Amino acid sequence: LAGVGAQSTGTPAHVPKRVQLLRGTDGKKDQTYFLSRVRQEQLTRAVFPVGGLTKEDVRALAERIGLPNADKKSSSGICFIGKRRFSKFLEQYIHPTPGEFVCVDGGGRMGRHEGFELYTRGQRSRIESGGRGAFYVVGKDAATSAVFVAEGRDHPSQFSRGAFVRDLHWIGGEPPAGYGGRGDTEADQGFRCLFKARYLEQDSHCTLLGPRVETGDAPTRFYPGLTSQRAGQPPLSYVRFEAPHPAVTPEQAIVFYQGEVCLGSAIIAAPGRTLQEE
Repeated sequence: LAGVGAQSTGTPAHVPKRVQLLRGTDGKKDQTYFLSRVRQEQLTRAVFPVGGLTKEDVRALAERIGLPNADKKSSSGICFIGKRRFSKFLEQYIHPTPGEFVCVDGGGRMGRHEGFELYTRGQRSRIESGGRGAFYVVGKDAATSAVFVAEGRDHPSQFSRGAFVRDLHWIGGEPPAGYGGRGDTEADQGFRCLFKARYLEQDSHCTLLGPRVETGDAPTRFYPGLTSQRAGQPPLSYVRFEAPHPAVTPEQAIVFYQGEVCLGSAIIAAPGRTLQEE
């Protein structure tokens, strides 16, 4: 903010003197996933006064000083949407494109959906399965508006061994040693760290490889049109997961950690091949 020396927020996170972004003490409320694109100059002016407190600590403090919302029920949704289905909120701003649900096992049509834009990977579809188990979204085809689905949350088509990523951002300003995307002649042995591909999921281990490394992987066919190379754009880096990871979704952030330190993030350009495609 122009003319402001520092900004204090109620966001659970913490910034030490070395201008690193640390996870909030309350792991259930930690917001570093959403702060992973901030820059050094922004962090030096930010203060996170509740970063070292749990939710219970904050409530107790609020009650002690007499705030009227001290015992207000916690919310888990998007605050500005309120008690509405997310699809109804989106329909105020976009015109959803209807299409077909397509089963990845055999390619059969499973019925019509009301809007391609209203579904994301890992989401439970509202297919009437006739007594079968629930079907979950595993991909989408923008050209045909098809939404690919599979029966069960743990179907092999949900899991990839890696992802192609772009627009890497390092909060410290420089990429870590071992990552070969720095443009020098250092051999790219990969940088091992923790990651989250979605907010509040458990940490997982990965190795981040620079764009010069042959990965042996390719984008999943359940997102047709995505590629590991982009004409006229910088080449993509690759994140190799230590264990197959579910519901890795294009255009979402993948955030990197080293212990309690949030290192930065990248944007997922394409999930790798799924276990079903191997």
